[in-house]
Amino acid sequence: MAFVLIGFGATWLGWGAFRALHLQSPWRQPSILNWTLWLSGSCVSIGGIVATYIQGGREATVDLLRRTVSAKAPLGCWAYALLLPFVWEAPARLLVMLRTGQPLVVHPEALMLFASPVVLLHFVTGPIGEELGWRGYLLPRMLDFMPPVKASLIVGFIWSIWHVPLYIGLILTDSTDWFIFISETTILGVLFLVLMVRSYWTISLAILFHWSVNVVPGVVERMMPAHFNKQDTVMQSLITGVILFIIAVGLSIDLGRKRMEFRRVEA
Repeated sequence: MAFVLIGFGATWLGWGAFRALHLQSPWRQPSILNWTLWLSGSCVSIGGIVATYIQGGREATVDLLRRTVSAKAPLGCWAYALLLPFVWEAPARLLVMLRTGQPLVVHPEALMLFASPVVLLHFVTGPIGEELGWRGYLLPRMLDFMPPVKASLIVGFIWSIWHVPLYIGLILTDSTDWFIFISETTILGVLFLVLMVRSYWTISLAILFHWSVNVVPGVVERMMPAHFNKQDTVMQSLITGVILFIIAVGLSIDLGRKRMEFRRVEA
């Protein structure tokens, strides 16, 4: 209940005020008020910490925070978290460019955007403010009651619906936008689960993966410039969704075994 009240209640209250005041995105019109209300989404991580303390006490809370700052994970997990979004973003963009007959020009220097202050700022506009709640608190609790894939899909769906008060009419403007966003975010839940299980629930990796999911589309857009209309953009998003689905199915095959191994480590 604490997680719902803080993660949803406080967030939606802040975002409701943001929309009621007709404020602009802080990326376009930065101000203290804009950033404060926009960052209401950070209440998800706060809710995860509070709920963890209520249910598990100080020891569980310290463990959650320790895993949030830990860098102890296999190298492959770090590569997964940082680079996997390129596997669906780059091919989808390439296919639409080929379909529309646009020249293929690649600017590898666009990868330097990863180190730019604006891109790094995206760590605090979602990843850090959310992942202690979604993957640090909620997902492990869901796994106590249902199979891994089902649990991850439900968390992914909840995660997508949670964005409604902020995104409706502002970022997502029609039914096609919402269908693509909800379906892709739900599928991403499976990819987060795979990463968590393989890294023994290192929350810092969930934060990195969340950040990469958010910023890689912009990096790929700069790396492979093209002039897309609305239809082309929708086509790219649909192809992205198909690739995401294929990846999720392939990676989820051994989730049951991986989950049991993790449970044994926990014990």
